[in-house]
Amino acid sequence: MKWKTWAPVAAAIVLGGIAAKVAKNQLSKSHDATTGTKVVHVVVAKVNVPPGQELTAEQLTLTTLAAPTAPPEAFTVTGDVVGRVLTMPLLTGQTVLQSSLAPKGTIAGLPSLVPPGMRAITIDVNESNGLAGMLLPGCRVDIVSTIHAQKNGALLTRTVVQNALVQATGQRLSNAKPEDGKEPPMFRTVTLVVTARDAQIIELANSSGRFRLALRGSGDHEDADPVGVTEADLLGRPDAPESVQPVPVIDQQPATRPAVEVATAPKRTVELIQGIKSSKVVFELSQQPADAGSGDLHEHAVPNVGDELPER
Repeated sequence: MKWKTWAPVAAAIVLGGIAAKVAKNQLSKSHDATTGTKVVHVVVAKVNVPPGQELTAEQLTLTTLAAPTAPPEAFTVTGDVVGRVLTMPLLTGQTVLQSSLAPKGTIAGLPSLVPPGMRAITIDVNESNGLAGMLLPGCRVDIVSTIHAQKNGALLTRTVVQNALVQATGQRLSNAKPEDGKEPPMFRTVTLVVTARDAQIIELANSSGRFRLALRGSGDHEDADPVGVTEADLLGRPDAPESVQPVPVIDQQPATRPAVEVATAPKRTVELIQGIKSSKVVFELSQQPADAGSGDLHEHAVPNVGDELPER
């Protein structure tokens, strides 16, 4: 029968029509949603702009963004950005934000990159202490200095400044490659942004001893242990003076001892005269303290002239 032949064809046509209607409705809804979305114009960079540079009209352009996706700090008028100084690199097509600009009236160049209360200080480096020229603006470094200790004159190495920002290498304020594609020349100076006290420490370390720059990893802002290292630490012993072992003293007696003077009692001689005869009598005097009147002869037993004398 013919109706059995045409029934599948008719069903396919009906289903195709239904699918086409559904697809048309979906496309219509999508078009309505697109045409109903609000858009805004925001200021973006037309070329790469390094930090510290004053923006010009030739470096800026406008682009269209959906209002929900536009950054809240974006500018919608180019004139609001012209003359402002950048504090960070700006890439082509990147939106200019309020947080990437220095306050109005800021001088272009390095002064715009030094925050309030901080200082920029430049030090001379070479290929050895300057990390072989691989430093880039934006890196963080520690300064390690070697000086002579005051106590014993031994060498002492310690970290004197930590987490210092490398603001410039030579005159390069950004790590973006030049537009001509050439590599920047080897730098001989590094400019750091540090506190006022750290600037004084860097000057002292640079004048009185040797120093090196130690590179920190990205995101590492923790302070390290500032305890220094001495030559004694390298030798594996504490930094203390070596103890001196006492030398034994041998008491040597002399071969001949000096004669000892034996104290004797004082004596006094008295001459006795009897007529034409005279005789002498020796008396031993008792020892008394000096304040007891040892020079008084009357205190000793001296016989009178008429006394009998012992037989001799």
